[in-house]
Parts: sequence; structure tokens; C-alpha cells
Amino acid sequence: MTNAEIAALKAQEEVCNKITQQHSFVLEAGAGAGKTYALIETLKFLIQQNEKEYKRAGKKIACITYTNRAKDNIENKIKHCSIVLVNTIHSFFWSVIQAFQKELRNYVINSDDWKKRWELKYAAINDEIFPSSWSIDGIKNYSIQYTIMANRIIDPKNKVIILHHDDIIAFSILFLKKEKFRIMLKSAYPFILIDEYQDTNKELVEVLLSEIQNNSILPTIGFYGDSWQKIYDDGIGEIESPYVEKIPKQSNFRSNKTIIRALNKIRPDLAQFGENDGIGVINIFHTNGFQGRRRTGERGGHWTNDLPEQEATDALEKVKEKLNWNFDDANNTKILLLTNNIISKYGSYQSLLKCFKYPDDLLKKDNKFIKFFSTVLEPICLAYQNKKYGEMFAVQGNSFIPAMKNSNDKSKLNNYLQQLLESRKKNIFDVVDTIVNQPIPFPKLPDELEQVHLFIKSFPEIDDDGLSTSQKAYKNMSAISYQEVINALNYIDNLTPFSTQHGVKGEEYDNVLIVLGRGWNKYNWDSFLTWSNNNDLIKNKDLYEKNRNLFYVSCSRAKTNLVLLFTQQLSFTSLKQLEIFFGKNNIYDLYE
Repeated sequence: MTNAEIAALKAQEEVCNKITQQHSFVLEAGAGAGKTYALIETLKFLIQQNEKEYKRAGKKIACITYTNRAKDNIENKIKHCSIVLVNTIHSFFWSVIQAFQKELRNYVINSDDWKKRWELKYAAINDEIFPSSWSIDGIKNYSIQYTIMANRIIDPKNKVIILHHDDIIAFSILFLKKEKFRIMLKSAYPFILIDEYQDTNKELVEVLLSEIQNNSILPTIGFYGDSWQKIYDDGIGEIESPYVEKIPKQSNFRSNKTIIRALNKIRPDLAQFGENDGIGVINIFHTNGFQGRRRTGERGGHWTNDLPEQEATDALEKVKEKLNWNFDDANNTKILLLTNNIISKYGSYQSLLKCFKYPDDLLKKDNKFIKFFSTVLEPICLAYQNKKYGEMFAVQGNSFIPAMKNSNDKSKLNNYLQQLLESRKKNIFDVVDTIVNQPIPFPKLPDELEQVHLFIKSFPEIDDDGLSTSQKAYKNMSAISYQEVINALNYIDNLTPFSTQHGVKGEEYDNVLIVLGRGWNKYNWDSFLTWSNNNDLIKNKDLYEKNRNLFYVSCSRAKTNLVLLFTQQLSFTSLKQLEIFFGKNNIYDLYE
């Protein structure tokens, strides 16, 4: 067995011992350690030990995940075992508190958030079907329900109050402080395993730890995760409790030993053993040799001491030229940047992103024009270019296939589609106008979008104050090059090497290039490195840990090759700390 396998086996044996003793524990699994594998092995152990009894008694093992994707993965690995409930934290706690309707009504009435919601949205409504006042008597006949993404809704017609997802956590914390509820929870779920504990709500975890400390009746809880991979503000981060034993898993099955050595320098308290003997490199490029004028706090203090925008782009290109990587292979090669706004600059769709008040209108395709371009127009154009006409006509379904009675019809369609392809070299307005004025109804633009286009075409100078949200968004984007739409969709669909540093948590790639600059006031890599060199200089522990965690998460994505580019100017102390982390011979000034 390799050292990595021995370390993994030792950790799993300790977990099984804690399970047998019914003692709660923390499995601290660093990057690449196989945390999910360990969680699944624990579930299999629990199933083997308890399946017959739990089926007879109607008990279950609860496994709380952070995402639905993780939920599906775990369920598949345990073959959808009937005695295991795998769910996200909100869905799980709602399933166990929803029966307590009387208590929920009390919590709703006494919630400051619900009081504010009532005062802002409902109190002034003069309708006799609404509660006359915000009181228990006013909602005594109401059913408390929960719907994902709901925003605190009072429905007097159906006598329903719909909770917000934040309410589920807040109210579950109140329930967990009640002994009767904890007895019920332990009876139904003797074991609860919590995945990604570090990003689990801090107050919720603190209540669980407090009850463990008080030796209260409570399920045995296994916390699985890594405190150094906490990247969300409301998470607990590190669990420090003498009543919950921490079990380190000191394996790394992802990275080669060159990268693991660096990770162990960054995080010496959880030294890892690897088994990947592959050859790889670590290169660190800084830009201290740049002789021009760096950015100042003018027009955004979070850019202080970074390279000018174009110079930063040029610096990235210089580094890419030095590397023998295939940057077209997005599955194996990633360039990590701090924010989506920064990516939009490198990815050439910055003007398009600026059109939207909410970035998700573009990045999650919430805007209806973006959704049409993504799901209809671009698939049709791609299929036409590849001469896959069956796929092209299937995009919008049979009801939108144009009639092809003769060769003349086919010729008209071909000419129009050629015209449509040419329009994509112009701006967004030209593309939509080509579709609206088409001689053949293909592709079919939704009526709502056609009306928006025709309105903006008729009143191009109209003031924004007179426009609806959809009209305003379309007006703002209509003059922008359609190529920015193509660029943005390529990024969204993971067809480019770019990703945010936050967005790759849990991922792994052969080659990782991290651009470390300014652009967000929560992150300052020069301060982080200075603080790492001398912890006595840390002025803000939370800020230091936020920078440290993102740095660790980003570096630990690499399997084979890791390259860092600092566009931010670094102090002498920071450069010395980089030498400690990565070795003096691996550090280069890009401008020398």
C-alpha cells in the first residue's frame, strides 16, 4: 500500500470507531483527500451495521449535502438505499420541522424578518381577506409551507404562508434548542452526516456543538469537510471543540508530489501523502519589474497596485506563450480569475455584462433574449454550419419547421440562413432585426421578444425611465457586438479555459494557471503573503482566512502543472514567502 492509501485507511478506521462508539466527529479532509469517498464508505458501513433494524423500526441515516449534484452522486453510489435520506440542508430540516405547525406560526409571528416583510408589503393592503394585524390570531388558520426560492409570501386566499430558505435555518436552530425536538430527531435519524461542514451555517453548527457539549440527547453527527476550503461568509469554517474529535485524512489522490510538497508548505498542519509520481512543474511569475504606472485607488481602490488593464491582459498572454499547454482544452486546462467581471474583460464580453443590473441575467441566462440566443439561435446556426439539418430543424420542434415544397423554398431558406450568419458579425440589434424581417418563420422569435425589439426600433431615443425592465435591458445590449454574446455563451457553457477561483471548488485539472491581482476589496494577495510570513502582523483574522482559503483552494485544483501570475505588486516580504511556499528557483519576474 502507498502512504496515501495507508493514511486514508487509518482515517476511515477512526471514523468507524467513532460511529461504533456513537461519538460525534470531524473528518478533516484536505484537497484531493477523497472526502466524498470517505463519506460514502461511512454510509456503506452504517448500512451494513443497521439496515435490518432500521427497516423494521422505520429509522433512517441522514446525509446532508451542499448541492443537489452532490446529493445525486451519493445516492447513486449507495444504490439509493432505502434507509438513507440524502438531502440538501434546507430540504432535510424542512422535512423534520414541517409537522410542527403551531410552533412554526409562533416563530413566523416573532421573526423580525417577517415583521419587516409584513410592514413593507402587506400591512397597507386594504383587503378583508388579509389578516387584520400581524398576530397569532391573525394567522391561526394558516398553513406554513416552504417552496425553494420563495420570498416570504402570505397567501390569504389559500390560507398559506410560504417561508424563505433563510427561515428554514433560523427556525431549525430554535427547534434544536428544544429537548422534545432533539429526542424526536434522534429517534428518526440516529446518525447524521454533514457534507461540506465548513460552509454549513455557523449558528446551526454552534447549536449542535453546544448540545453535544451538554451531553444532550442528539443524533451522532459526522462533520465531513475541510476548514481551509470555506469560501462562503456564513459558514462555520473550522470546528474547534474538545467534545468532537477531529480525524485528519492525510491523503492526496489528486496532485503529483511536486504540487503536494507546495501544498504542505502552505498548510503544514495537515501534511498530505501522495501517490501520483507524475512529472509536473510549478512556476510563479510576478510583475514587480514593470516600469510603467500602476493603477491607483482612483475609480476603485480595490485595484490599487495592480497592472493597468491592458498591461494585465498582455502579461497573461506572455505567460501563456511560455507554457506548452492546450488552452482550447477546457476540460484539462483552466485559467482562474477572481471575479466574473474580470473574466468578462479577458473573455471579451465586458460591455455585454455591464448591460445587466444582475450578472445572473447573463451568466445564468435569466434574460429572455440571452436564453433565446443560447437555446435556439446558436444551436440552429451551429447545426446549419455543420450541415446537420435534422438537428437544426429539431431545435424548436416540429411546429416551427418551415414548409419546404420545392427547390425554390430550399434556396430561399439557404439564402436567409446565410444572411443570418452574416448578421452575427454585426450587433445584437442587427441579428434580431434579421430574424424579425425574415421571409421564412425560422427560427421563431417569441412574440414577447419581437414586441420589445419593434418598440425599441420605433423609439430608439426613448428615455430609460419610460421603459420596462426587459425593454431597458434590450436597449442597452442592442448596440453591442453580437460576438460578445458568442463569447459569453462560450464561457457559460465551459468552452473557454476561464473560471472564477470560487467556481472551481471540488474540481481538478491537469494544468492550472491562476491570475492573482486586485479587483475585489476582500482580497489582497500582497497582504495575505505578508501575514503568512509573520502571523503577528495579521490585522483581521477573518480577512486573512478568506484570502488563505481561496489561495489554497485555487492552488490545490492542479493535478500536474501549477502556474501563478501576480499582476499585483508584491513586497520583499511577500516574495520571500513565495520562496518558502514554492522554492526560490521557481519564481520569476515576468519583465526580466
